[in-house]
Order: sequence, then C-alpha cells, then structure tokens
Amino acid sequence: MIAEYNRLGKHMPPNQFDLSWENFRSIVVPMPSIVDQWRIANFLDAETSRLDQLSRLRLTQLPLLTERGQREKLSQIEGYEPTWLELRRAGARVTTGPFGTALSAAEYVHGAVPVINPTHIKDSRINPSLSETVPPEVAIRLRRHMLRAGDMVVGRKGDIGRSALVNSDQDGWICGSDSIAIHFDQSRLSPAYIAHVLSIDSVREQLLARSVTATMPSLSEGNLLSLRIPYLDMQLQRKLVGKFDTDGEHVTSLSVSMSRQADVLTERRQALITAAVTGQLDVTTARSGVRV
Repeated sequence: MIAEYNRLGKHMPPNQFDLSWENFRSIVVPMPSIVDQWRIANFLDAETSRLDQLSRLRLTQLPLLTERGQREKLSQIEGYEPTWLELRRAGARVTTGPFGTALSAAEYVHGAVPVINPTHIKDSRINPSLSETVPPEVAIRLRRHMLRAGDMVVGRKGDIGRSALVNSDQDGWICGSDSIAIHFDQSRLSPAYIAHVLSIDSVREQLLARSVTATMPSLSEGNLLSLRIPYLDMQLQRKLVGKFDTDGEHVTSLSVSMSRQADVLTERRQALITAAVTGQLDVTTARSGVRV
C-alpha cells in the first residue's frame, strides 16, 4: 500500500504524502464481497481486541515490577533494623548549583564542560546536553559547584528527587542551578547505597513533602540535609548494594522482555490486519484466539 502511495504521491518518504484527491481515488485496494467484508471486520474486531488486551497487560506489569522491587528493597533494609538519620547527621554535605549572576546564559557554548540539571537525569543516569556546556575557564571559576566522582546530583526543582551518581568520567562537570550536589563522607556512607535508597518512592516522598510549592516544587539545601535515611554500618551497606544491583539487573531484564513482547504484539496486530484485508489469511478457516 505504501508503494502505491509513493507511486502516486511524487515518491515522497513513507511518512510524508503529497497526494491529490484524484490520485487518491485511483489507488487500488482489495475489495471483497460485502459478506466477506463483514466477516473480515468481525474477525479482526475479535482478534485485535485480544492482542490489545495482552499488550495492555504487558505494559501495566512494568510499573508493578518497579513497585515490587522497591518494596523488596525497603523490606531488606528494614530487616537489618537501621537507624533512621538525617543526611546531615550521617556526614553528608550539599552544594546548590550556581544561579543569578554566577552563570549567565551568554556563557554557554557547544561541546565543552557539561552543566547538569534535572532534565539531564534519566533512569538514574546523567545524560548531558552538548548545547548546555561552559568553557574550561568558566568551569574553573565555578569550581565550587564542580561535581566529583562519588557525588550524587539531585533535582531541586520540578521532579523533586530525580538523582544520579557521578562516575569517574563525569568528574569535573558542573552542578546546574536547578540541581543540588550531595558530597558523602565515604567512610560512613556508600554513595551507591544512598542511590538505591533514593530510588524508593516512600523516601523520595519526604523530599516532596519538604519542598516549597508556590508555583513549582523546589528543594533547599536544608530540606535535603533533613532527609531521613535508613542508616546501616558500611559492611551492611556494601552487602545490600551488591544484592540490590543483582536484583535490579533481573528486574531490568524482565522489563526489557515485557517491552519487547508489547512491541511484538503491536507488530502482530498490524500483520494480522494486513493479511486479513489482502486475502493472505482466509478468515473462514482461521482459528479463533491469539496465542503469544
């Protein structure tokens, strides 16, 4: 069908058509009898409904996987009877990114030292923008706001608590004005452990409860330092990080598998429609029901 569109539509790309009404009227389409049209329509209504239901089921299972993982994570932490401490009492320090006259929009260049704001944090990873960077001399001027390997950068506006660890390749990047950097006393706190703790919604909700919500949720250094975390000794923190990492890989694998299944169901739905309306599938003999 797309080939027919392209033949009549000036050979434009498949997602761009410049088709006149006259050309549209001349497109050749399969035209079975009215009885067969109804038979095909009824068959497709039933089969695509089943496929859509399966696809929705796969997609609704994805957040349930995440929710279950969070519950198990918190349960394992609480099994060691942690002491709930404010971050400040666990030896953490924080630094807010530069704002106001400290860094102007005119100082941004392309492809230099990245400035990290919440929009650059996705799935607990930092994904910098090449267009939001500053020259090395500006980065040196802003060294107070530099991120160091082992720090955590946390969103302080909008999506409160969106966070990611800073790895060795990101050492020296700049904490943006809408972010706060957490610096850890690594003799007392494992950054990886805190990263897992902050991935738990019930912990992140503390941040939202403490935020200022005049127009947009906003988090201050004091509010972040008052966040209560389940504190354990370093040996237990490291042990749990290993367990959480392994469990996380399993959940990620399941999530990827479910997403692929949903994609396959979508492709199968389209293939089924194409086969039925073009006569490749005889709906009078096709078995009812869809198996995945």
